[in-house]
Amino acid sequence: MNKSSLTIGINNLTPSYGSIEKNGLFIITTPTFNFSKSILVQTILNNPTTKTALISFKEKNELFSVSPEINKKLLKIYQSDNLLLKFVLKNQHKDLFANLLQDTSDKDFESIDLILIDTYQDNFTLMPIDQLAITISSWQNWLVLHKKKCIWVIHGDHASQLIKNKTSTLNNLFNGLSSIEFNSMTITYDLLFWHLSSSIQTSISSNITLDEIKHEIYADDNRKSFENHSISLSISQDNRVLVMKDEPDEKEIFPREWEMVRSIEKLEEEISYNSNATAIIYLHPNTDIKLLATKILEIRKKGNRQLKIVLKESERYLRNNEEKLFIEAGANLIIPNNVTFLKFVTMVHAVQGSYYLRDIPDSIKADDINDLNGFSQKFLPPTEFGKKVISSLKISQNKRINSSLLKFVINKAIPIEEITSLIDIKRNGDFFTLTEEYLYMFLFQCEASEIKNALAHIFSLPVEDLFFAQEFFSYYDEINSELIFLSSPERRKSLYELDNNQQLQLENNTVRDYKKIIRHSAQPTPFVLTI
Repeated sequence: MNKSSLTIGINNLTPSYGSIEKNGLFIITTPTFNFSKSILVQTILNNPTTKTALISFKEKNELFSVSPEINKKLLKIYQSDNLLLKFVLKNQHKDLFANLLQDTSDKDFESIDLILIDTYQDNFTLMPIDQLAITISSWQNWLVLHKKKCIWVIHGDHASQLIKNKTSTLNNLFNGLSSIEFNSMTITYDLLFWHLSSSIQTSISSNITLDEIKHEIYADDNRKSFENHSISLSISQDNRVLVMKDEPDEKEIFPREWEMVRSIEKLEEEISYNSNATAIIYLHPNTDIKLLATKILEIRKKGNRQLKIVLKESERYLRNNEEKLFIEAGANLIIPNNVTFLKFVTMVHAVQGSYYLRDIPDSIKADDINDLNGFSQKFLPPTEFGKKVISSLKISQNKRINSSLLKFVINKAIPIEEITSLIDIKRNGDFFTLTEEYLYMFLFQCEASEIKNALAHIFSLPVEDLFFAQEFFSYYDEINSELIFLSSPERRKSLYELDNNQQLQLENNTVRDYKKIIRHSAQPTPFVLTI
């Protein structure tokens, strides 16, 4: 056997896509047993000098019911002691993985170079991912240690999607994953990744045909007509952690090996093609979400899938749709602002070695981000408040995330300007209004379970200390009914307005008669110590 190369049973594939050079485990999925059988037979025929063991649940006469010409070739390989059939028939599917390592203790396996395993998709259906990881890892370690190759050919009408879902997070445990699946009127051979020495090929597709008489699979010769964009990823040694912050922060102490950059442009310069580095980008309330998402996508395309992109909130202000936009643009992880620094460092450490598995889009779609551009105002008169609430509710319903309307009964013993000075709204889409008796606040895409946490970030004092009572509305019909109440003539006109610095101005001081109470600063109770 040629120790450096093994040809798999698909004709006309180029060596980069149709040969195996590394020892270890490879997985191929097929839609039917006929495809599986063809790959098994052709792999044996294409490597006649390779010592091969075949493990399957099928009878020999079912596996080798082929044309006399092919059968003659198989018999010749069998008579040369290069094909072991004593492992062909397994009695129980459930015992397959439990008994594999027991089979390898057989002395006949000492001379085996290639192990072909044919199995049905149901073996993987109920297997938890952690159990599958243990099985794959143990097999991979044994194969590499003993310098052997193994191909699992998994057949079934849902095998392709099933195995992709099961193994997409485990691709560092084995060497290659490819699938043959039906697509409309064509059959496609899709090579998701294939380890060749120090590189990975991704997203390679070939149209194929199956000759059921000859039991051969052919790839299309005209590669230009069906080859998708091919990316070759080098295993990079660039393990730097780059931190991008707009403003220097002397109080922030990072691990000594982390490198600081002061702009997104500088970060782009530092990221090399196919980089394995980790880029940490700090977010602040003035961040242009759409512009940054575009930059992240550009960095992702340049660094490709090995690059790790981590976003860190400096304050709590990101919306659910904004976080999704960053993830779809190429971010691996978004860390909220309330995470402690040590936990933050741990999360950055945890993302090391990860591989970005989502599709990398050509451009970002930020339509719902643009919808919030008109909601940057924090205070609105009641009439405009109601219109903005209705507009934003439509956006929430499209995303199937509830928004919340909050109603607070004003405590007139506290100056209203003092209450408003305690409000610090950071996220676009949140705003409030005032009537004579109530303060209404709308929280965009904020579920009822998140209201308490949101208020803790908006008010610098507990709301229980500021208002007599509070009421929350989270469903469209409830919010709409309250807006009808708010739009009544006696409440339609606001007595207040806020300037750009959110300082309350009374429109008519003679109309309102607040009882202003000057609260004395707390003083300790005097006492006399007597002896």
